[in-house]
Amino acid sequence: YPETRRGRPGDAAAIARIERASFPDPWPPDVFEECLEPWSGISTWIAADAGRIVGYVCAAIPSPGVLHVANLCVTRSARRMGVGRLLLETAEDWGAASGCRACFLEVRCTNRAAVGLYIGKGYTPCGHLPGYYGPRRHGLRLVRSLEAGNPEKAALAGALAGRLGAAPPV
Repeated sequence: YPETRRGRPGDAAAIARIERASFPDPWPPDVFEECLEPWSGISTWIAADAGRIVGYVCAAIPSPGVLHVANLCVTRSARRMGVGRLLLETAEDWGAASGCRACFLEVRCTNRAAVGLYIGKGYTPCGHLPGYYGPRRHGLRLVRSLEAGNPEKAALAGALAGRLGAAPPV
C-alpha cells in the first residue's frame, strides 16, 4: 500500500508527468514547482509506492474555515486501489486539523470515477460549471462538511453513489 508524505520541490517533475498523462489540459510544470514551495500557501502530498510517486493532491485554505482541493490525480496503474481516497482523506484531515469546517473541489462532469469517489465520501454537487475545463468540457463544484457528520446521511450518499455511478446533473 502506498505511503503518503508532504511533497517536496524535487517532486515537481514526477507530479507533472502524472498530470500530463491524465488530463488533456494539464497544469504546467512550473505551477507544481510553486505548489511545492513552503511559501506558496498550497499544501501538496504525494503517494509513493516502492519509492515511485503514483499520485498527488494539492490543497489550500483560501479563507478561514474553508478547504479547497485544487488538484488530485493518480497514475493509471494505481487507480481503483484506494490511492485517490487516501490522498483526499490526507488533505481533508489536514484541513480539519487547521480548523476548516467545509471542503470544496471541482471535477469534470465526465470523470465518472472521480465523481463516484467524491459522492461516496459525502460530497454534494453545489454548482454546474459550464466550460470550466474548456469548450464543451463542463465541471461540477462539490462541497462536503468536515465536521463530525451524520452517519445516516453518509450511508445514503454511499448507496446513491453505488447505484448511480456518478452524480446526476445539477
